[in-house]
Amino acid sequence: MANLIKFEEVIKNFLEAKANEDEDFRIKYSDPKKNIKDCIQYILSEVKKNFCKEEQQVALTNDEVFLIALNYYENSEDIEIKNTEGSVIISEDIPLTVEEKNQIRAKMIEDYQKEVEEREKKKRERAKDKAIINYKNEVKEELENEIKRKKNHIDSNQLSLF
Repeated sequence: MANLIKFEEVIKNFLEAKANEDEDFRIKYSDPKKNIKDCIQYILSEVKKNFCKEEQQVALTNDEVFLIALNYYENSEDIEIKNTEGSVIISEDIPLTVEEKNQIRAKMIEDYQKEVEEREKKKRERAKDKAIINYKNEVKEELENEIKRKKNHIDSNQLSLF
């Protein structure tokens, strides 16, 4: 019940702020046929009708809920309000302490340093692999040249009898 009261307060504050900045909405908001209690019931019934399947829970963003509230006031037709049972959970931003922020920062720095070290290690490994391949190619070329020299030497030392 306390959450529903807080929910009503949040919606009311939003609507009043909107009415203060938008003259067209202010007129609709001051309609005597509409009130915050019916607006809350309208929100609950719209959420249940459009988002819930059976007894499922649903989460909506503030903007989605505020849009439904605005729709209630901006709709010029008489809206049939049904009492809808449901519970409301309001998520609140919980600020981090300086210590928590410092811990998060330190962890991020540590993770980043590990990532950089890992990239450098892989880079060195790739460079070493490339050096090994280059060296093997040099040795192969030297061996092939050595074989050619020996073959040429043998060919030049052979006598032809015919």
